[in-house]
Amino acid sequence: MRAIIGFVYAVAIFIAPGAFAQYEALVENGTTVPASDGLARSVAVVRLGGGTCSASFLTRRVLLTAGHCTSGGRASNTSVAVRDSKGKWISMAVSRLITHPDYKIQETSGRGTMVKNDVGLILLAQDFPIVIRPLKIATASNLKNRVGDVTVVGYGLGSQGGSAGTLRRGTMAATVEPIDNFFGRPGIYMEEKAGQIVCPGDSGGAVLNGGGSSTSLIGVNSLSSGCQGGVGHSMSELTSQHKAWIRSYASDVP
Repeated sequence: MRAIIGFVYAVAIFIAPGAFAQYEALVENGTTVPASDGLARSVAVVRLGGGTCSASFLTRRVLLTAGHCTSGGRASNTSVAVRDSKGKWISMAVSRLITHPDYKIQETSGRGTMVKNDVGLILLAQDFPIVIRPLKIATASNLKNRVGDVTVVGYGLGSQGGSAGTLRRGTMAATVEPIDNFFGRPGIYMEEKAGQIVCPGDSGGAVLNGGGSSTSLIGVNSLSSGCQGGVGHSMSELTSQHKAWIRSYASDVP
């Protein structure tokens, strides 16, 4: 079981429980996803008041993100946006934010951040107004003892600053295993590859099984050890473990 000390969860600033948090997403040294790429209609930027997260389309009306993005948030202050194939931003209001009922996050003195069921849903009042490319939740049987590369995808600030409006993807080496910071539950443990890492604040971004053309969603970014020159490790929730819960709110999710 991985025991990671000093991890910070994917939140730039964490305020008091129930209050609103600020989030930024970043795939350090990742490749910019052009607007012409179908992946640009699979992963959306979520604007939550003064912060941002990333989220994956499961249908034209349902998106999956991290629980710490939806927890304490208000749908009235939230919008979802992607770029169309010509690069124009298309945005839509959110009707409901749902956090997993057993979501839990806590800080410990010797084990760093501990998190459980770090997943949340974003529901739109109607179908997104342009054609999007939904991602499909991978089955658990395809992930057992998996070792290999994954593609991480998220919006965020570049190392030189700027607005959180660029979608990036990168490659990380991943294993599926029990993780101490997940209270011993199985998760996706990812290590940087060629300097491409998920930084603290890469909230709710997609983890795809294989390359960037994949539509197989295996994870939701949750925790990260840091970036900006350090050796990076990140951990993601396994989407297959939450499929039944997701379908309880969105029965049309395949």
